[in-house]
Amino acid sequence: MNAPILRIETLNFRGAPDGVIDLAPSGIIAAGRNGAGKTSLIRAVRAVMASGDASADAVRSGAPEAMVRVHTGGWVATRRIVAEGRQPTVKVETTGPIQATVKRPAEFLAGQSGYSLDPLAFYLADARLRREMLLAALPVTVTEAQLRAWDPSLPAGYSVAGHGLEVLARRHAEVYAARAAANKAAEESARKAKEAAAHAEANPVRPVPSVEEAESEVARARAALAALVADATAAEKAATRSASARARIADMREKADGQDRLAAEQPQVFDEDVRALDAETARVDALVIAAEKALAELRAERSRVQAQRDAAEAAMIRRVGMLTHARQLRTQADELEAALDGAAPRAPTADDLAAARADDEAARLLLKDAHDGALRRQIAAAADTLRAQALADQAQAQALTATVKALSKDAPAALVAAAPGLEGLALAGDVITLGGVSLDGLCGAEQLRFAVDLAKRLGATAPLRVLTVDGLERVDPEHLDAFVQHCIEGGWQLIASLVERGDLVIRQLDDATTQAAADDGLFD
Repeated sequence: MNAPILRIETLNFRGAPDGVIDLAPSGIIAAGRNGAGKTSLIRAVRAVMASGDASADAVRSGAPEAMVRVHTGGWVATRRIVAEGRQPTVKVETTGPIQATVKRPAEFLAGQSGYSLDPLAFYLADARLRREMLLAALPVTVTEAQLRAWDPSLPAGYSVAGHGLEVLARRHAEVYAARAAANKAAEESARKAKEAAAHAEANPVRPVPSVEEAESEVARARAALAALVADATAAEKAATRSASARARIADMREKADGQDRLAAEQPQVFDEDVRALDAETARVDALVIAAEKALAELRAERSRVQAQRDAAEAAMIRRVGMLTHARQLRTQADELEAALDGAAPRAPTADDLAAARADDEAARLLLKDAHDGALRRQIAAAADTLRAQALADQAQAQALTATVKALSKDAPAALVAAAPGLEGLALAGDVITLGGVSLDGLCGAEQLRFAVDLAKRLGATAPLRVLTVDGLERVDPEHLDAFVQHCIEGGWQLIASLVERGDLVIRQLDDATTQAAADDGLFD
């Protein structure tokens, strides 16, 4: 049999009265006006059993510390809260023949208590808050394998330490943020894909040669045009050089003609003339020998003839030299002219150059078309890539949306359904069902019973079966008696508060008193 709370001691805890309060096996109802300490008494019990409401402001103003002690048939738990400085402490000591101090008091008390859900607060909450209260009351864990079943994108080695619902909430927040980023990325990808598709539609791919083929054609045309331009340049340079050489040739020929003219002006003297003069000289010599008398005249004549002979010979030599020089000049001019005629490149015609330029322009246009075609193909390929990326981003966002839903709806519902002692309890979004019956589909009295049954199921495996309810006055008077009776059925203990006139009164609950209270309308 489960041992109930036997006694509660409080000192300087909020508005709770200082002193000792004994509890009947079915519990107590703290009744009185607002501010009399009813709620503080319930919060004091919760401060010990659930490690809640243990902040420094729980110490009554002016007191150094607050203390709450809970007695049961097997142990005593003491919670001390200091006003400033140290953290609150809890101590649990076993009672009976063997007394000992529990090493992990918080864990021990968490395993003892079964009142983590206030059935009345649950009943009065909206659907969303009811769901949060239910999940917070479930001591569940989750494994990495379970989490991966709901979230295929879960990283390996993801930490699942702590309360299963907290793990779900943490991972839900991470995936929700990732989904927001994925949705943004999907929207951006879709926008880029739409723009790229419009660009590709405005620049359709046309059948044109490849850029490599067009570049080869441009290179060929440019080479041909460059060769013709080089020939024209070489011919122009050769013509310039030929003009200088031909001027020299003309000068040589003119000089040769001048020599010819000078030679023509010289008297015609031949070898036979010279020989005749030699004979004449001999005859004169003989006459000199023969005629001493005319020697002077003959000598003078001889001198004159000799001078004529020397002059004739010199003229002949000069003429022969001039003629020889003229022949040499003509020969050199002929050779230079022949060399010039053989070495000069052929200058391209205007038609050749025009055809080459037209060919080069056509090749340039071909290359432009090739580049344009390559660009259009790139635009089309980019549009396809962006379209595929947009689809991938959309799929990623959809997958994350499914994961978000699974983590926020399916996973908590599955953990709730798998919790021990909660057979038949299911959670679909904010809708809670028990045995297939939805809480929202019940009438007020049925919803109250549902809330009590749920709270009891949550604590069904705990040794200490206690329900705490704050504010019984919020229950419809027609349902209040049945609600209290249902809370204590099955050996459960109720610690509740009720607003009514007057000072604080502690009413003990047992089967007889609750039945009498119902008969007398004690809770009306």
